[in-house]
Amino acid sequence: MDFLQQHWGSIAANSWLFISWSLIVGGVTWTVIHFLYKHRLDLYKHRSEEDAAEIKKLQSKLSELKEERSKAEVASSLATPIPNVAEKYDYPDAGDYGMNILGQTLTDLVVGQTYSMTAKVPLNGVLKVHLTGTPPVYLEEMAGAWGYNVSTRNWQGSRYDERDHTQIFTAKGGDAELGFEAWRPGKITISVYEGGRTPAWEKVLKAVEPNGR
Repeated sequence: MDFLQQHWGSIAANSWLFISWSLIVGGVTWTVIHFLYKHRLDLYKHRSEEDAAEIKKLQSKLSELKEERSKAEVASSLATPIPNVAEKYDYPDAGDYGMNILGQTLTDLVVGQTYSMTAKVPLNGVLKVHLTGTPPVYLEEMAGAWGYNVSTRNWQGSRYDERDHTQIFTAKGGDAELGFEAWRPGKITISVYEGGRTPAWEKVLKAVEPNGR
């Protein structure tokens, strides 16, 4: 303001020169502002492009990781053995130890000979086998009517009841197998529960001495 007051006479005498000078200064100022603004926009645009490229790279890496994980899960599922689970309750005629006491063809057992107690249980199924034997006839006979190999597969056996001569075996989904042996002559009643409270079927086995006595 002081500058204008001190030089007002000169400015009034050379008004067009002052106007030209003002326009030049204004133009230079505008050019500088425009350049700085455009430069800032270019920097922002460049940074946005870099950020977009980085995001794209991260998305691509994430997709690769997901694909690798999916392949690993598929490979793992293929490498994991699928358990042999039946679609229904099944009782083969024979198992790992010989003729199957749950099979429909076996009716007589030889005392001291090993047999199989094998079954195929469906997925989420529960099988219960209730064995009932006859009491010993002679004092020298064993109290237990039978025994089984402790190396069982999928069978859980209760303790043998020497008063009632009963025992219960339970199996869940999959193959069930154990070695079974009659210890003395008599009859063994088998009651099979296929997930229900009443027997699905029953059968009676006759245990005899090796010499047929």
